[in-house]
Amino acid sequence: MKVIEQTATRLTLQHRPVPVWATGLMFVVGCVGFLVYLVGYQTVSLHLTCKRLAPTQTSCELKQMTWIGMTQTQKLYNPSGASVIRRSGGRGGPTYRVVISTEATQVSLLSNADGGYPGQQTIASQINQFVSNPAQTTVSIDQHNRIMTNYLSLMGLAGLISGILMLSLNSMVTCTFYKSLKKVVLERKNWFGVRSTIERPLNTILTIEIEEKRVKNRTLYRAVLMFHSAERVPINQDYTREHAVRATVSSIQLFLNPATNL
Repeated sequence: MKVIEQTATRLTLQHRPVPVWATGLMFVVGCVGFLVYLVGYQTVSLHLTCKRLAPTQTSCELKQMTWIGMTQTQKLYNPSGASVIRRSGGRGGPTYRVVISTEATQVSLLSNADGGYPGQQTIASQINQFVSNPAQTTVSIDQHNRIMTNYLSLMGLAGLISGILMLSLNSMVTCTFYKSLKKVVLERKNWFGVRSTIERPLNTILTIEIEEKRVKNRTLYRAVLMFHSAERVPINQDYTREHAVRATVSSIQLFLNPATNL
């Protein structure tokens, strides 16, 4: 905490959790953007219909749909076949997608579609059977990616909730000691403006303790007001470096004077 005001009768210290708030905001903004992309732009299902217009002429229509029903349509002419392409993944393992070849281009269907590799292989076989069998006049295929989309949506929601919790649970703390009013006021305000205030008489303060907390390979600290009623009120909820906490305690002790029995 930093001393932001000190007079003969008043001492005000304040802590702003700027790094945590910045991280929380990045989580919220990033996850909201990610969820908007998943819902509005990520293809979750597609429908492929191919019709044979002549023994050597076929026409296909590929409709790709997002979670909210937005549809994109693409025309394909005279497909020559389909194959399953494997792409190496990271920790999630390889991914597979069906690629349709035409005279002009190659068109990829959904990656990580429901059904995994067997489902992709089945779709490729249906397309190849239609291409190689002149007697077959039409083929219709549906493909979905709901499992992966739902999983990613849950991950995005978890990140969003984590960001909101960072903004809600980490508060700006203002601690003011008033000699003239003979009280200490501890005010906490989170990023959303929600406030909580604790007021206690100065003469009820017994001492100031420094709490320790072991985190991985280091020890963190925070200052706690101890009252005669055995109540313990952390000046700041966060644990931090020992030097900063001892500086806070020293500032309070010097202000209150030995007469406070600290």
